[in-house]
Amino acid sequence: MSLLPPVVGQSLQELDTPQLMLEQDAFEANLQQMQEQCLRAGVALRPHAKAHKTPAIAQRQIALGAVGICVQKVSEAEPFLEAGIRNILVANQLAGPRKAAHLRDLLTAFPDAEIGVCIDHDTQLAQLHQAVMGLGNRPRVLVELDVGQGRCGATDLNQAVHLAQRVIDAGLVLGGLQAYHGKAQHFRDPLLRREAINSVCKQVAQVRQALEQKFIFVPSITGAGTGTYALEAASGLYTEVQPGSYALMDMDYAAIGPEPEMRFRHALTLASTVMSTRPGQRVLDTGLKSMSAESGLPGLHGLNGWEVVGISDEHCVIRAQSREAEIDQPLPLGAQVQLIPSHCDPTVNLHNHLVVHQHGRISAVWPIAARGLSQ
Repeated sequence: MSLLPPVVGQSLQELDTPQLMLEQDAFEANLQQMQEQCLRAGVALRPHAKAHKTPAIAQRQIALGAVGICVQKVSEAEPFLEAGIRNILVANQLAGPRKAAHLRDLLTAFPDAEIGVCIDHDTQLAQLHQAVMGLGNRPRVLVELDVGQGRCGATDLNQAVHLAQRVIDAGLVLGGLQAYHGKAQHFRDPLLRREAINSVCKQVAQVRQALEQKFIFVPSITGAGTGTYALEAASGLYTEVQPGSYALMDMDYAAIGPEPEMRFRHALTLASTVMSTRPGQRVLDTGLKSMSAESGLPGLHGLNGWEVVGISDEHCVIRAQSREAEIDQPLPLGAQVQLIPSHCDPTVNLHNHLVVHQHGRISAVWPIAARGLSQ
C-alpha cells in the first residue's frame, strides 16, 4: 500500500509521512530577497535548478526576473523545457556523443529554446559540433575555467584561449566563461570565502583580457552559488550568478552566515512522525531513504530543546537536551516533527513531489519532474 496522496486544502496533521514539504511564505520570501539583491548589484540571476528539480519553482523564479536556469545534465533540462522554460544552461560538460545527440534532439524539439553547455576539451567540442551540424538552433558554448574547484575546467590561460578560439572556428556561438568555485561555497570563515573569490576574479579577468586582445568578445561570465553569490555579484566582472539552494535553504548553507545576504529562511522540511518513545528519546519514521546526510545530520524545525543524534535507513533518533525540554514538548507517539535536511539537492532527488503549505494547510502539490534525471 502506498502513501495516501496529499490533497490541496488538507491539514498537515493528516499527512502520511515521510513527506517533503515547502513552506510557501518562507519560499516566496527567499525568491524575492535573491532577486532584489541581484537587481541592486546589476547582475542577472540564473538559479541552479539541480537544487529543486521542480519546474513550478523555476517558473516562479523566472516570473520574478530570473533570466533562465542552470541544470547539471542534459536529461535534467528536458522537463523544464516541457514546462516552457526556454533559457537553460547545462553548467557541465557533456560526457560523450550520446549526450551531445540528446542535446541535438532537445534543440530540434524546442527550436525556440536557448541552451548553453560547457566544454574544457577539444574532443567535447568536436562531438558537440558533429551532433549539431545543420541545425538552425545551435547551443551556446561556454569555456569552463577551473578556478579552484579542482574538478572540471581549463587549468591555464592558454588552454582557455585555445578553446574559445576553437568554438569560433567551428562556427558555434561562444557563450562566455563558466567560473564556479564550488568548494568556496561552504567555507565557514567569511574572510576565506572573500579571499577565494578574489582569486577567482583575478583568474577570470586575466582570461577575459587575453581573449579581448585577440578580439574575442566574452558575452557572459557566469558562476557563483548560494555561499558566495554576493561576492561575484559585487565584483564588476560577473554578468550573472547561479545560486540554487537559497530557494529551499538547508542546514549546511545556514551554518555559513552570519552576513545579512545569507539570511534565507528554511523553506524545505521533511515531515516525520514519532514512531517509538522512551524517556528522553524519540524515534522518527524518516531516515537515509528519505533524506541525504553526507553533509551532516538534519536539524529540527521549530522544536527547541531536542536534537538529532542519529540516522539510519528508515529511522531518525532525537533526544531531549534536558528534562524540562521533554516536559515542555513531550512528543507523544504519532506527533509530527519537521526535519531540516542538511543538503537539499540530493534530498529533493529522493521524492516525487513537494507539498507546498501555508498556515497549516496544503496550498499546492508540485511534481519534482527532474527527479532521477542524471544522464
